[in-house]
Amino acid sequence: MSEVLRRKNQELVKALSDEGVQAIGLQSGVALYVTPKMPVFTITGIVHLGFVGSVIGHSGHGVAYLKNLTSSGTVPVIHPVYMSGDVCLNVNADEVCGAVAGALKAERVIYFSDVPGICSCDVLREIRVNRMASIRNIVHDGMVPKVSACLTALDMGAKETLITNTLSKGNGGTKIVR
Repeated sequence: MSEVLRRKNQELVKALSDEGVQAIGLQSGVALYVTPKMPVFTITGIVHLGFVGSVIGHSGHGVAYLKNLTSSGTVPVIHPVYMSGDVCLNVNADEVCGAVAGALKAERVIYFSDVPGICSCDVLREIRVNRMASIRNIVHDGMVPKVSACLTALDMGAKETLITNTLSKGNGGTKIVR
């Protein structure tokens, strides 16, 4: 799995470079601290998740490195595999994005999805963090890690997050703000 993600990361960096964007491929350990997820206890017993990790913090040195890259116009393309010595952990990409964006105090974090945002009957255009409990019944499946990552990014200092499936400016998605 890690080799596939590294290769995809390199392909994305090349695609950006082909479009004239200065980009560099990195792994999540450049700025984040990750720990293995512990086994999960279920009704049927213990479920071992395998080589799955969870973000537990960020490196001040790594964040400074990312800030230097972005201020020089370089786009860091970060893949979610965390490697340390012989340990290789797969971390949810939404979680990595939220932690990095929060550590960088990003103005805006955009999560692209296969859906146009958080949907009830219609797409919710904006929701404040203090109102998230009121929509928990409509946040499920793949939207859970995205919403969780949005909240992490905001908690860590990002200004605004957006979940969307469009590149159009301001016409789609759910904005989550403080």
